[in-house]
Amino acid sequence: MEKHAGRQIGNFNGKEGSYEGKITDPDANKTYDGSLCPQGRV
Repeated sequence: MEKHAGRQIGNFNGKEGSYEGKITDPDANKTYDGSLCPQGRV
């Protein structure tokens, strides 16, 4: 079984290709602010 199975590691909100939120490194248990821009077909 996976070490971090079932654990939520991120939460991003936004619209129209621009998202901001937080992501957690589960091994270090540190949380980072960030943004993302998905590419490709959805």
